[in-house]
Amino acid sequence: MIFMNNCLQSSGGDEYIYHDALVHPLVEHLECMDRVLILGGGEGCTAREVLKYDPAFILQIDIDHKFVKWCSDILQWDDGALKNNKVHLIY
Repeated sequence: MIFMNNCLQSSGGDEYIYHDALVHPLVEHLECMDRVLILGGGEGCTAREVLKYDPAFILQIDIDHKFVKWCSDILQWDDGALKNNKVHLIY
């Protein structure tokens, strides 16, 4: 579980429910999805779900480099998405 300011932000047991609902309904209605911008992608799960649609380029902008790296290296909820060569990170 991830808490920020004593508030639950995400949980490994059910994060997929949130990220499925966040990504799939929108993406399924797009005609073209070559480039995707993710603002505040944190643990990388949004990128993981977007990669299922094989976009050419994903730009994820986040404020906290250490947090994103920790999530990718330790939690690994992103299933390697943040290390995918289509995903570009800016902090």
